[in-house]
Amino acid sequence: MMDSSLQKNREFNTLSPNSVKLLASKNISRPQILFTVAPDNSNAPFLPILKTKPNAIVRLEDCDLTADPETGDYTHPYLKELEEFGKCLELYVHVPAASNPVPLPLEETPLIFVDSTVTLESMLMELSSEQEIAVDLEHHSYRTFLGITCLIQLSSRTKDYIVDAIALRDHLGNFNKLFTDPKIVKVLHGSDMDLMWLQRDFGVYIVNLFDTGQAARALQLPRFSLSYLLQHFAGVYTNKAYQLADWRIRPLPEELVTYARTDTHYLLYIAEQLRNHLADRGLLSSVLERSRELCLRIYKKPTFDPLGYLSMPNMLGGVSLNKRQLYALKHLCILRDSIARREDESLNYVLPNHMLRLIAEELPRETTGIFACCSPIPPLVRKYVFDIHKIVLDARNNKLNELVIDDSAAQFKSDRAEQRTERSSVLVPGMLRCPPHDFSNKTSFRLRNISQAQGVSKEPSWNKSSSLGKSFSRVS
Repeated sequence: MMDSSLQKNREFNTLSPNSVKLLASKNISRPQILFTVAPDNSNAPFLPILKTKPNAIVRLEDCDLTADPETGDYTHPYLKELEEFGKCLELYVHVPAASNPVPLPLEETPLIFVDSTVTLESMLMELSSEQEIAVDLEHHSYRTFLGITCLIQLSSRTKDYIVDAIALRDHLGNFNKLFTDPKIVKVLHGSDMDLMWLQRDFGVYIVNLFDTGQAARALQLPRFSLSYLLQHFAGVYTNKAYQLADWRIRPLPEELVTYARTDTHYLLYIAEQLRNHLADRGLLSSVLERSRELCLRIYKKPTFDPLGYLSMPNMLGGVSLNKRQLYALKHLCILRDSIARREDESLNYVLPNHMLRLIAEELPRETTGIFACCSPIPPLVRKYVFDIHKIVLDARNNKLNELVIDDSAAQFKSDRAEQRTERSSVLVPGMLRCPPHDFSNKTSFRLRNISQAQGVSKEPSWNKSSSLGKSFSRVS
């Protein structure tokens, strides 16, 4: 339960809708352009990128870090260390902390911005003497294919830290000395993805984790979210709108600073209460083991699933598709994946799912029709419109027996005669969550007649060269 002293100091993070929109849509340079090592968006398996291995039982040079070319699996660099830590957990006996002081309000707590190697080393030195630290990450995934860790927040009982993970990207492997120290408890909430991002971007691993999300599940709390734990145990209310903010923004607005540090500022206080509740019910050991199992997971790059178009959320929308439409759907997905990897953009930035589905459903005769299926038109749809249109024309004009689709797609075929493949106007349903350049989630709307589409070439697309080059002129 929430301490009575916190009742007087509830913190409400508020932000006007216009501010939220600004934070999400501000024009920001893509930081990966300046990365020392460019993101590898290929289908080649990911290999651990750590250069040193602090707190090692097995030296880095003795670790086999080669990946299986088929599965992408490789041996976890800290496998032995996590196994040995697991043996210690079998002997663990919980001793409640002598005290669990209520955190001071944010405005009374020192905040250290870490954006240089000097401040980074100073922070790591300070935290190395702590028995426990709280950690959280802020991530961006819209204007990049693999994703970018933008911030790392840390808290001790007396200080908060915000690390600029973009500016210090090449130096954050130094976190391994702190994060793999088995004597220091790292407290995270819902660490599943945080652990993967640390491995992918910095070659950082964690030994000795307490995941408060796993604790909330074991205790069967009404909700498992961090926002619920903050409300229930600390009386702090956060604004969920900040989850949509673009964490690449520099300098970081004060609202985002407050939101980011709130995620870790109260976490050690909450974790101690959760540990006591778990111990009382005999559940603490299982939560610690589950947290260790999360640390044993390895990061693997996303690979293209040739059958993914059949199960993609919201892709089919309950509409029965015929063979021509399924062919277009499949090959548009292949093309979109190729573009996203080449341009280092997310699939949703290249072509949102509902727009892709609509193009496959409508099979427009002209490029103007492709633009009419997209409102607003994504920048890369304009750039690659002739590649998109080539797929549509193949789907429309090739003989049915020449259109190769997967046998498992048969369930989606229409029992009706082939649907009409061109309409003068279409109705696009609102989407619950769409990327910033896609405003169709605001309301259902009727697109203009495709013959009224403005500013597009009338030249047939088959006379245009592919923006992807000759090797991608035909997607088959």
